[in-house]
Amino acid sequence: MTINPFNSINEVKKLAENRVHHNNNKCPSGYDIPKKERRPGTAGYRLCQHCKDLNAKARSKG
Repeated sequence: MTINPFNSINEVKKLAENRVHHNNNKCPSGYDIPKKERRPGTAGYRLCQHCKDLNAKARSKG
């Protein structure tokens, strides 16, 4: 299920092209980010591939 986008405070430690945000509550990568390390919004980062795949799967189910 899609949720408000968030990103990890640790994304800034990655190369710019590897930074991602999350917007799906079933995303394993997003789930692993402790709540205290989450920041609201996309921060201009691309959507994580897990979230992208989960969102597409949910859309195809209607």
